[in-house]
Amino acid sequence: MEAESQNRGHTDGSSIEDPLEGRRERVILVGQGGARHTLEPCVTPEKFTMGEGTFAFQCTVGQAGDELLHKVVVYTMTGGKSGEVMHCRNPRFPNRKTIACEIEEVNSDGVLRLQRIERAL
Repeated sequence: MEAESQNRGHTDGSSIEDPLEGRRERVILVGQGGARHTLEPCVTPEKFTMGEGTFAFQCTVGQAGDELLHKVVVYTMTGGKSGEVMHCRNPRFPNRKTIACEIEEVNSDGVLRLQRIERAL
């Protein structure tokens, strides 16, 4: 896998002032024989982890107060998307059919609270 900068300007074409302009990156899965699969654009892809035949990572999706909010995306080793958990970070695979991550909640005082969850794939 490799992450590569993607400076494509206005991705949805509806806003001249896109706050994420130039910050999106794309993740490219390079398979056996050099086959390349471009995955969906992501802001700050990080925390990559591998499961049995799958991998996951987190992307930044927004901000609440001083805290960044994330989503976890799960892909098969052939590049097919098999799951997504919004407002979650730190992905792990406790077993081959489950993704675990920490749900993010920011209260009215701007304090981040994380709670570990598991979701079936």
